[in-house]
Amino acid sequence: RDPEIINTPAYKRMYLGEWFIDTDKLVYKFDAIKNYAPELPKLRAWERYYFVLGVDLGYDDATAFSICAYTDHDPTLYIIYAKKYTQLIIHDVAVKIRNLMNQYDFNTIIIDNANKRAVVEMRQRHSLPLTPAEKTGKSDFIELMNSDFRQAKIKVVGDLPELTEEYASLIWDDRTEKREEHPSCPNHLADATLYAWRYCYNYAWREREKLYAPQSEQ
Repeated sequence: RDPEIINTPAYKRMYLGEWFIDTDKLVYKFDAIKNYAPELPKLRAWERYYFVLGVDLGYDDATAFSICAYTDHDPTLYIIYAKKYTQLIIHDVAVKIRNLMNQYDFNTIIIDNANKRAVVEMRQRHSLPLTPAEKTGKSDFIELMNSDFRQAKIKVVGDLPELTEEYASLIWDDRTEKREEHPSCPNHLADATLYAWRYCYNYAWREREKLYAPQSEQ
């Protein structure tokens, strides 16, 4: 079902008997070459991008903002924005979300709901249309996202070093029986992107209709 299995370290070691750098512990199977796009593809006049913002809340730990974009006619999800900041108070987070809303017409804004009081305050005091992030089954959804990474159905657009650094260093914690990320590795932008990815529908894409009807017979 996944032809990219032939490129995994386990396959190369156990089936081909080759030496291979073990990246199995990496949580996300992001490839800097395969999962990169220099710019967001331009659309035709009647097409549009749908934008989803993911927010992971923190204070001493970073608050992260990630924007994903997709269309009706492309199976690829594009990550177009990823930034994180430390020591943001609730007002600061609300202002940054509002500023991003002025730049993008978001279909959905997904936010980490661990701090419910902060989310309720931003909804009521700042009138922000926030949707709580779905956090159950996180490791299972990471594996689904990894399938998209392997098939190049996710592209990081341009230079987003803070996100790609997290993808390159975030590993599973092998000290626990549960499948959990290592607590010493930053994952704030990775989480914000995962929240947004779960609310994107690029997988429901369909082929563009023909631009012109067949010419009638003369």
